[in-house]
Amino acid sequence: MLATMRLYQSVFGVVAVSAIVGCGQSSAPSGGHEAATATATAAVADVPMATAKAEASAAIAPTALAVASAAPSASTATTAATTTTATTAKGATIAPTTAPTATAIAVTPTAAPTVVATAAPAPVVEVMSPKVVEGSFNTWMQSSGRYTVGQQGTVQVVLVAKGDWHCNDKYPYKFKLGAASGGVSYPTPIVRAEGLRIAPERTVMTVPFVPSASGDARVSGTFSFSVCSAASCQIETRELALTVKVD
Repeated sequence: MLATMRLYQSVFGVVAVSAIVGCGQSSAPSGGHEAATATATAAVADVPMATAKAEASAAIAPTALAVASAAPSASTATTAATTTTATTAKGATIAPTTAPTATAIAVTPTAAPTVVATAAPAPVVEVMSPKVVEGSFNTWMQSSGRYTVGQQGTVQVVLVAKGDWHCNDKYPYKFKLGAASGGVSYPTPIVRAEGLRIAPERTVMTVPFVPSASGDARVSGTFSFSVCSAASCQIETRELALTVKVD
């Protein structure tokens, strides 16, 4: 538009100058006036062509401007799309292309502690002598543990009162050991109250001995005791003997 206006101004300037010159130089030959008029006419005739060119340029210019303006938009769109894609790639939870490898930890079983099996000691088998059975009492001898060569062991003399009878706690109980058999010795020949536990229903006397050889060891003697009832007391003696195993 600016170029068109300037073109019109130029044409109008030429026409005006021609008019002024024509008026001021009336005495100029007619041929010169006609030449000036023809020049002005030609200039005016050229106006539409110049205007058309200017308008064409003006029409092309906005189009080019629009294209130029649209180009950054397309670039911006491409950049935005790329940014969006990048953002999506960063922000979205995308399954990894390669699954994480599970690390297998091999657990080596700890070796169980070695247990050394030790032979359990054989249970102590209680050995009893034949019982002396009476109407008012029972009495016998029994083992009281394991026996080892050279170590003192003991046997027990047991008295059990029956029925209305009870062990006489006033009587001097004793066990007189017999002649020592082979492989046995006695710390004391007679056992008295020092080895006695007395109760109304049951009395136990502990008799010590020392085995000197492994195998069978025989302990024997005479047991003196007493049991009583509400009416009377009995004083009794019985021969007792017991054979035990010595390790």
